[in-house]
Amino acid sequence: MTMPPGTMFGDYRIVRRLGQGGMGAVYLVENPQLGRYEALKVIAPTADADFQTRFTQEARTAAALDHPGIIGVHHVGIADGVPWFTMTYLDGADLTHAGLSAAESLGAVTRVAAALDYAHGRGVVHRDVKPANIVVTRTAGGMLDKVVVLDFGIAKLADTAGVTATGAFIGTLAYTAPEMLEGRPPSPRSDQYALACTAFELLTGTPPFDGPTPVSIMSAHASAPVPAISARRPDLASLDPVFVRALAKNPAERFASCTEFTDALRTAIARPAPPPPPTLVRPVVVPTPPRRRTPPAAIAAVAVVAAILVIGVVVAVVKTVGGSSDEPVTTAAPPPTSTATITSSTVPTISACVYNAGVVTGASARAARSLTGAGIDVLETSNLQSRSVTENVVFYPAGRESEARTVAAAVPGGAVAEPRPAAFTKCPGEIAVIVVD
Repeated sequence: MTMPPGTMFGDYRIVRRLGQGGMGAVYLVENPQLGRYEALKVIAPTADADFQTRFTQEARTAAALDHPGIIGVHHVGIADGVPWFTMTYLDGADLTHAGLSAAESLGAVTRVAAALDYAHGRGVVHRDVKPANIVVTRTAGGMLDKVVVLDFGIAKLADTAGVTATGAFIGTLAYTAPEMLEGRPPSPRSDQYALACTAFELLTGTPPFDGPTPVSIMSAHASAPVPAISARRPDLASLDPVFVRALAKNPAERFASCTEFTDALRTAIARPAPPPPPTLVRPVVVPTPPRRRTPPAAIAAVAVVAAILVIGVVVAVVKTVGGSSDEPVTTAAPPPTSTATITSSTVPTISACVYNAGVVTGASARAARSLTGAGIDVLETSNLQSRSVTENVVFYPAGRESEARTVAAAVPGGAVAEPRPAAFTKCPGEIAVIVVD
């Protein structure tokens, strides 16, 4: 079913097609009643009443999720056997085309983890986490802005039986957990596995398990050992054990939550890379030349030279101790020290969101530039409607007080660090900077 621009679909006017997927097409549409643009997803037509019931239930499930990292669903319906729903339109790119840096990749995965944990806490498993289902936008200054997970419309309530029990395979092989390939019910740790595959691909350019055929990919998920990310990115060797756990074949051996997985990534990146092993140098055996008698004249000459050298050393020592030498005193340079492979210019160890709660325009942007210059990954910047904050403040989640103090020190004019209030819901799971001047 193809709809050219200008076609009316119910109350919506088709502007253009945004993409085509395995379940249907997505269009940019205009909502004349509300005067805004939305994204319309049209599913392939079907007369299957069970599928229509499942679709309606899952679309309603998606609409009930209210989180900044999850796409908002507005309306749902079935027209002449064609299931459809509208959602918030984001003018951005999915992670297969976003071209993120390593730092941005870590920040994006961290925010996706928070969105997934929110859904898991409400009994919803996504089942199809992959780069194509994550969209990012950028600010006018080019910084990463929104990171949003799409297609919760094909998710299912984890504690609901029967509605989606069709045995149909949903998802993309390169990111699908082994238990799902075996036909077992998905769980939050299945989403974590898919997120780990996504993170691996963002950092290396290829997913951890790949192959020329679907069967080879499925076999790799089921039995192949977790590939070392250090084999493709030696500078990320500290992440090897993190991915081994997140990509464990047994879900029980994975992290307890998606956020715990991304926290482990951040901790491992912050850990200095181990120094290279010492190089063993075999001693070189120099043959001893035949002993020859040294002429007396040569012995006398050596003695004279040695005496001159001794006198020179004594003079040099006296001058150095007395501090009256006119010549600069040079010392041998110390041996170079080993440094971590990853620096703040590649993958920052601290990330934060920045908000302007004052009346001065551009305060959040200036603060963001200052934080970025200090090696802190700024995830988003925006204005707050509330003016209740009277001084610069840094809200931090549990366990990140030391990071918050580092961030506070980088805020222009300084800031106080305080535990995140439960009422402050923006930038969930992250450090939030609120500036007023």
